[in-house]
Amino acid sequence: MNTSSLMASRLHRLLCLSSLSLLLATSACAEDPMKTQAPSPASPATGTAAKPEPLSAQLWREIKAEVGDAECDGPQQCHSIGVGTKPCGGPEGYLAWSSKATDGKKLKSLVERHAAARDEENRRSGMASNCAIPQDPGAVCVAEPSGRKVCKLGSLPTLGGQVLPKSAR
Repeated sequence: MNTSSLMASRLHRLLCLSSLSLLLATSACAEDPMKTQAPSPASPATGTAAKPEPLSAQLWREIKAEVGDAECDGPQQCHSIGVGTKPCGGPEGYLAWSSKATDGKKLKSLVERHAAARDEENRRSGMASNCAIPQDPGAVCVAEPSGRKVCKLGSLPTLGGQVLPKSAR
């Protein structure tokens, strides 16, 4: 291998590692739409009311209730949908759902309302992101140990629950 090829290879590896480090550092700052926290209760000592729950948290519970356990009979019933929104655009992540028991139009409406709420919350808080857009991993019908089948997100490589971009694989 000549010197310029070796240097290019090392530079490529360094850029990939730097990108991955930046992805890890900035993703820790983003709020995961799947991990909304309940508001803290009012303090009895001060009597101050708890901060109201964000609209996105309420909508997320509705989305999860609509999807349910995503039971499926086969892969044709499994779908994925982008959820949330990053400050730079694009979804925060993906959710697997089944057309066997979920009304796709209702789910899409809830997801759109959730994304609008997340967008507003991001703007109000000044939230920034890494601007990486996660790839849709698709959904597959998987048999659980009990034999029951459920839709799960596909098997693209992930890191910390986020699908890695092709450039970092």
